[in-house]
Amino acid sequence: MTTEHQRAANRQNAQHATGPRTPRGKATASRNSTRHGVYASTPVIPGLESADAWEQHRADTIDGLSPGTPFEETLVERVALILWRLGRVARYERSITSRFQAQAPGDLAAEADLDEEQVEATRQEYATARGRFESITRFRQLKPDAPMSGYEADVVIWEVAQQAEGFDLPAFAMPGMFGRDDAIRQIPGWTAARVQQCIDAIADSSGRSAEALVEAGTAAAYASRNKARVGYRQLARRVRDLRQARMLPESTNLDRVMRYETHLSRLLAQTLGQLRQLQQHRLTGRVRPPYNDYHVPIHDAPVPGPADPSLPLPGEIS
Repeated sequence: MTTEHQRAANRQNAQHATGPRTPRGKATASRNSTRHGVYASTPVIPGLESADAWEQHRADTIDGLSPGTPFEETLVERVALILWRLGRVARYERSITSRFQAQAPGDLAAEADLDEEQVEATRQEYATARGRFESITRFRQLKPDAPMSGYEADVVIWEVAQQAEGFDLPAFAMPGMFGRDDAIRQIPGWTAARVQQCIDAIADSSGRSAEALVEAGTAAAYASRNKARVGYRQLARRVRDLRQARMLPESTNLDRVMRYETHLSRLLAQTLGQLRQLQQHRLTGRVRPPYNDYHVPIHDAPVPGPADPSLPLPGEIS
């Protein structure tokens, strides 16, 4: 049996364990049981939704529906919450669809018995070949003093050197510019004129003209790009087809989203009907039946607003 001394001790301890006291603390504690956003009763999901966006949405809803009594304001608050949840459903659907879209390349590799690394290698091969062709094409259009990146200089010199039969590129050096052990792409200060000097040196050692080497290098880069593009386009077409087939979520998720969206739509229609009835009674003193036809899409439902007192009520038409 609890003694009076124990009761006093319990009362004293309770003073130090009263839970959150501030509004912010109480709001945080109210979300302790939140597991996901779709069925949550709290208007704003921390980390996923913005409190400022909710307040703006709520203010816009109240301004648009113009409640005139506390009860009407309660219904408008409910409309704002239902609309917020409908927006949450749309975001949920978009998130699922986006995730399925992003998984398409990997899923395609699994369905076609391909290595996912092989799929990525095909994409990377085309990107590299296209970049090399664009680099040498750009070089041919630059003025002598135009700057070039180390990557572009390395690509142009390598493509040209490949066309010079017997030329030893690893042993290539340009006194005052780079040595045989230097990485061309890491050397700063490249210009089109400096790259042209390297091409002229390669041409002198090979017995071919610099123009012929650049032309041959451009043609080789063009051929490499086209070859890589064939494989890439085949892969891209298959990925695109798979993504088009995933424009809607999987049937399990779609059914769940549609059921919940239908439930919210019915609540919205019912609440708007009740609000319309109250506003009609307040403005005209007469009561119209609320709009509760759940089989008509929400966007086709009449928007509640000031009633026209000239319209007859049911039973007044002779």
